[in-house]
Amino acid sequence: MKPGSLVLAATFVLAAAGASRAATLQIHPYLREGDSADLVVLVDGKEVCAVKIAKAAADVHKKPACRFELPASASRLSVRGEYTGVRWSTNQRYRYQGEQSWPLVDFAPVGSRLTPAGKSYGERVADFLAAANAFAGRQLGANYVRSLEAGKPADAAAIAAAEKRLGYALPAEFVSIQRSVGALRIGDHGLMAIEDVADADTQMRKVWGTPEDAMRESYSDKARANLRASTLLFTEVGDGYGGLRYRPAPTQACGEQPFYQWISQEGGDQALRHEDGRCMDFAAAFRWLIEGFVLEDYADELASEKGAVLIDSSAGVQPLALDTSAERFAVSLSVRWQGPNGLWRSPEAP
Repeated sequence: MKPGSLVLAATFVLAAAGASRAATLQIHPYLREGDSADLVVLVDGKEVCAVKIAKAAADVHKKPACRFELPASASRLSVRGEYTGVRWSTNQRYRYQGEQSWPLVDFAPVGSRLTPAGKSYGERVADFLAAANAFAGRQLGANYVRSLEAGKPADAAAIAAAEKRLGYALPAEFVSIQRSVGALRIGDHGLMAIEDVADADTQMRKVWGTPEDAMRESYSDKARANLRASTLLFTEVGDGYGGLRYRPAPTQACGEQPFYQWISQEGGDQALRHEDGRCMDFAAAFRWLIEGFVLEDYADELASEKGAVLIDSSAGVQPLALDTSAERFAVSLSVRWQGPNGLWRSPEAP
């Protein structure tokens, strides 16, 4: 996130504050080893927690330095105090004092649409797509071009044929999305079209276009057997392809629960787990995708264009990364969104 000016003067209020709710925020300081900080965090001018670090360890960011409840009515976050460090380029120490402030934008009126009772998962996703696009148009303006697009809903026969090709049932929520909005698109990325659902080894060769010799070079016989026992539900299109891999229960990694993993042609495969080590279910894995491909992009745009911090109070605890500049007093705050490029990392699983 780009640092804003000292105490931003712009007026910016929580989006649809009436639909937001109190949230728990925790601050993770991304200080360099040996740096120090004596900072206070304020909500609408009231001190709520302190970040006091005499000498930062290399892993200081792994545990929250402070934790506080953010009222639903909150409209602004601020950080005030001082921090010190050593400028790597010159090996000279620096010490800065000041204050920085950011307006808040809450995604909760949109994010909460994925969780209401009384609707199928596909209906929730359909509501979410419409609300997310309206949010982007309202908050990010006409120049923001990435939209979420519904595909062609799949019928029961196409879903049955896909499950017959696999030899096992697809996740119920994935099926519900396919029945409601089809292969939804997030820019160039999106859910796998139902006609392209097959074992992951086949999908990597036929949908991603990976040559057979490249598959043999990159994957052992055992790894390819694991791919053939699973399927890809989502594809990222970048410098290389990435995808959400699903393997039904039982699995060695998750026992009687299904296994979700992010795999990439660029490496860095990771099992999708909660911070406490539990395997994610489909709803959590879908949220992981939304954070990585939607919310992180929204947050970057709001930060650069309006100097605002995006949160989602509907998601429970929100971990915020606090970073500092070695050139002047400049602090950045941003939610540690999940996703393939996020700061949350889970251990790789077999």
